[in-house]
Amino acid sequence: MLMALARYNLVQVLAYGLDYGVFWLVLALAPGQLVTANMASKLAAGIFAFVLHKYVTFQKRGTQRIIKELALYFALLGLNTATATALLGVLTAFLPPLAAKPVADVLCMAVTFVLTKVFVFKDHGPVVSIRE
Repeated sequence: MLMALARYNLVQVLAYGLDYGVFWLVLALAPGQLVTANMASKLAAGIFAFVLHKYVTFQKRGTQRIIKELALYFALLGLNTATATALLGVLTAFLPPLAAKPVADVLCMAVTFVLTKVFVFKDHGPVVSIRE
């Protein structure tokens, strides 16, 4: 579990670079559009992170469950995005948006790791093929 957490954090750092970059870009193009910027950045980073979390963080192979994993992952991403966006809105009362975003996201990260491990990429035992 500790190695998975270390891999999760590494993937999250990479995904967060993408997340923050898209957030900054959208705000530069459309100042004041916090919700739009946060949703666009979360979607871009979410697609990137799904692939890396599946194959690197939790080292899941195969495509037998990929539709279910995608559905669960993006449902969780939606919950995370809503929570982080609400926190972002609260924190911008005290901090500038580019400072409030990382604070809101870090507060959501630990919970998201546990939920991703337990519900999205959980162990199902060995995969048995009907051809064997």
